Amino acid sequence: MFWSFKELPIFRAWAASPRRSASARAVSIAGVTVRPGDLVVADEVGVCFVPFERAAEVLAVAQHLARREEDRLAKLASGLALKDWIKL
Repeated sequence: MFWSFKELPIFRAWAASPRRSASARAVSIAGVTVRPGDLVVADEVGVCFVPFERAAEVLAVAQHLARREEDRLAKLASGLALKDWIKL
């Protein structure tokens, strides 16, 4: 099944009507095994395959990184100089 926030031109033909294959089975894509139920996250710069059993772990790490990025952006917006809080 495919789901997207926005239309991706390359996938447009089938993204509008997600469907599940009756013969769902593991496939190998660029040397990575992707199994039915695994998450596939893609954007204009790449693709990430997340094994279903690690989805919660990956989500927790992504949320942690997003919070750190929000903190960094807030520091920059407040006028704090980058050299004052990042060791270069």
